[in-house]
Amino acid sequence: MEFKIYHRIKDIPSNEFSFISNDKFPISCDFLNLIEKYHCSIITPFYIFVKKNNKLKYFFYSQVFELNQSHKGFTNFINSTENSKFLNIFKTNLKKISIKSCFFGNLLFTNFDSFKYEKNEKFNDSHFIKILNYIKVNYKIKLIFIPDYYSKIVNVKSKYYSTFSISPNMFIDIGYKVKNFNSYLDLIKAKYKKNWLYIKNNSIINSKFLNIDEVISYSKDISNLYNNVYEKNSYSIKIEIKFILELYFKNKIQIRGYFYKNKLVGFSSFFIFSNSLYVYYIGIDYDLNKNYNIYTKMLLDNIEFGIKNNVKKIELGRTAEEFKSNFGAIPNSNVGHIYVKNKIILFSLNLLSSLLKPKKWIKRNPFKTKK
Repeated sequence: MEFKIYHRIKDIPSNEFSFISNDKFPISCDFLNLIEKYHCSIITPFYIFVKKNNKLKYFFYSQVFELNQSHKGFTNFINSTENSKFLNIFKTNLKKISIKSCFFGNLLFTNFDSFKYEKNEKFNDSHFIKILNYIKVNYKIKLIFIPDYYSKIVNVKSKYYSTFSISPNMFIDIGYKVKNFNSYLDLIKAKYKKNWLYIKNNSIINSKFLNIDEVISYSKDISNLYNNVYEKNSYSIKIEIKFILELYFKNKIQIRGYFYKNKLVGFSSFFIFSNSLYVYYIGIDYDLNKNYNIYTKMLLDNIEFGIKNNVKKIELGRTAEEFKSNFGAIPNSNVGHIYVKNKIILFSLNLLSSLLKPKKWIKRNPFKTKK
């Protein structure tokens, strides 16, 4: 086994580039290139190509970043865990740390596989550890985070990894039997249905898909609204608004705007991939949301749009788990893994992960019967 690491797509030789050049968004080369273009000051991409018997067999994408208080996703994660007097003191000090870290995935789109391999051919665990050790030593990395989806190809339950709990991705399982929004409403309990229909039919918040001129015109408002959500709830790195806009200009995403008296007070960006609707970057005026239920209208619009486009699932991301469950959203995998070679540090991380658990929330069920 031999491997090579590149940090810019333009530096990847053509024979290796061809291994990933045909992959679709959001794992496409043009998408990864946009990440380089707009986020090179906060993340360093690692394009890892692995050969076996002199033939390309695997590709891994990872990102190196500084884990510190400026990483709002880190502080929001700490704040989202359960509280106790001891933990509150500990969490205050934890926010002050600064650690050079590596995430074997995409911090901008965390729930997508960040690797490519030949079908039904798992990666040798010892070879994977060799790559992790090389990155750890040569790039002076302190922590390496491994998403749970890596369990498809390597054993992330082995003695080299510490497993920790994170807030789950929330998704709505539409299935193929629901053909329109009304048939979805027929599955909903009366108290939820009445509230949804009132907001959908009587809201003074108007929504529409934004065209290219409107996206340009409202770009500053989109940026401010996104910052509202990022500061309050985000678990990812901060996205450059130009990155979102260019995804739109390249027809990778759609953007729906929400208006109050002709003022943009919310937006939702989304795309369809592999029979799922992914709702990613959103923005909300939280003050107006208290009275006018902008986010509720946004979720209902997303559900209706997903059903119209015959998706099987609607991916709603992390945060607001209990609120999203009011609309039928259920939690997905909620663990991650940290690679650690030192046994003492591993023991400490295992202790820490047992303490830092996501806050408990009540799972609502809006369906008349189990769907």
